[in-house]
Amino acid sequence: MKIAYIAPYRDGTGYSQAAIANILAMDEVGIEVVPRHVKMTNSVGNVPNRVTDLEENDLNNVDAVIQHNLPSEFCRNGDIPHIGIFAYETDKVASNNWKYHLDLMDLIVTLNTFQKEAIEQVLPDKTVKVITTPIIEDQKRVGLSFDLPIKGKTVFYTISELTERKGIHQLLAAYYNTFSCYDNVILLIKGHKAGLSPQDSLNYINDLSNNIKNRLNKYSDNYMYPQILVMPEYLSDEQINYLHRIGDVFVSASKGEAYCIPFVDAMHFGNPTIVPYHTAFREFAYDRNLLVNSISTPCFGYDGGISRIYTSRETWHNIEQIDLQCAFRVCHNKLDSFTNQKIVNNRKNHCNKLFNSENIGNMFKETIENAIKA
Repeated sequence: MKIAYIAPYRDGTGYSQAAIANILAMDEVGIEVVPRHVKMTNSVGNVPNRVTDLEENDLNNVDAVIQHNLPSEFCRNGDIPHIGIFAYETDKVASNNWKYHLDLMDLIVTLNTFQKEAIEQVLPDKTVKVITTPIIEDQKRVGLSFDLPIKGKTVFYTISELTERKGIHQLLAAYYNTFSCYDNVILLIKGHKAGLSPQDSLNYINDLSNNIKNRLNKYSDNYMYPQILVMPEYLSDEQINYLHRIGDVFVSASKGEAYCIPFVDAMHFGNPTIVPYHTAFREFAYDRNLLVNSISTPCFGYDGGISRIYTSRETWHNIEQIDLQCAFRVCHNKLDSFTNQKIVNNRKNHCNKLFNSENIGNMFKETIENAIKA
């Protein structure tokens, strides 16, 4: 079986990482994959050598085409099966333009059931299959250590772009309102603001932090608030994996996720996760008692670089700050109960069962075979 896989896998984004994982999983189970890169953003990332090798394959006599991109980029050419991979973060298909392009596909693959339901609302007769993104073990090696001021502290950490959808404002507000400088805690933020240098990203988060402290008005002196540590610079996959190794609790206040690679990686490394009870988190989280309630609201304040997405016609989810504060406090006070070896192993097994690359590769193989026969 030979398939063309069209995706922005060289952009160094979450889309890129997911596409690379799918390509490698299909290759692992014997599918002849022909990757072809298309740009989604101006960024550039690294690509595994195996994907570069597969790019040497030609497009002659492919049996199916997979397009892993925003639906507005989906197109059709020829009579072979066309499969679209739909990864999005709100409860609705963004526009009629997306609906039209999704309908060009013979089959839609989504990463979770809430996306499947969103498509079925607008295309009730379309075949939709749920296949999530696999973990590729070779990409989980741990790099060199950092000298960070974390000894003796509970390390809460998040890995995220600094955008409205990622909820960094709500995360900081909850953290600052839960702890003080007398608590042995730190919030490590690995993040950057798109289009800004590392220094400007650091300035952005520091300004945001000071603004939130002032608006909370909890302490008369800002030094009374708990410590944060911001890492805005580029880190390799191995260095990111080291953050998972030293972090105690992954936390996110994101307003919607199709998958969330750092969240899945945190579970892969055995770490507890404080995440909202919505979208992909609700479906995949191991720590059900650390899921944070949220409220559906119209999308507002989108500050990304792609036009006509996250409009107020769609809904995403704002976390309940008090619930997030409770989860922070419980994890800090009872960290041992979340990190004993039995729980850690159960968390890893849960993750490996959901995101096993061979299993997901075989799911793609069966799905493509059925599409070819149809």
